[in-house]
Amino acid sequence: MANGIWTGSPYQGATGATGATGATGATGATGATGATGATGDTGSAVVISGQQNWSAITGTTPAAGKSWQLLVATGAPARPDTTAAQTGDVVTYTGSAWVNLGKLQGDTGATGATGSAGANGNQTAMTINAQTGTAYTVVAGDIGKLITCNNASAITVTIPTGLGAGFHASIQQLGAGAVTVGAGAGMTRRNRQGHTKTAGQYATAAIILTTATEFLLQGDTAA
Repeated sequence: MANGIWTGSPYQGATGATGATGATGATGATGATGATGATGDTGSAVVISGQQNWSAITGTTPAAGKSWQLLVATGAPARPDTTAAQTGDVVTYTGSAWVNLGKLQGDTGATGATGSAGANGNQTAMTINAQTGTAYTVVAGDIGKLITCNNASAITVTIPTGLGAGFHASIQQLGAGAVTVGAGAGMTRRNRQGHTKTAGQYATAAIILTTATEFLLQGDTAA
């Protein structure tokens, strides 16, 4: 110090304590979208180990986890595992070997044999009920029969109740006597021309019960 004035080095105090950390700044803006990735494998018919007609199910390059199906066995090409190929077979590559998984769907079975022909229906000759008297009442057992009437005098054939709808029979006049087809009690006879009997010797008429109480007279008939 000279003349009351300090002439030595300036005095420097101790370093102060570190201040508190400032607040976190705002999040920056989102970066630009990255470029689109490369297009994946196309699942189309390809060539594997020189063999064609294999269609990729899960890829076009032999790699673990990818499966392949033979669509058309043209010329019986070999599978990648060199086993004889069959249309529809599926194989998968494990990364070191091909494994045959067989078919996703089995082959269509062969057509079954044609069944034997059914038996022919019974073809039997018409049964004849020959009558020679002048009166006869039809019975249920006459269904489908030919009732022949042979007498020189007039003959009456009666159709009774109880034969049932659908009953049918034929009546033939063999003799000179005409055959009148009469309706029994409770029965009604129907004929388009109002005929009631056979037209003459060798004439044949048919009766058909259309209901339980009505019958149709048709054929070679007369009034």
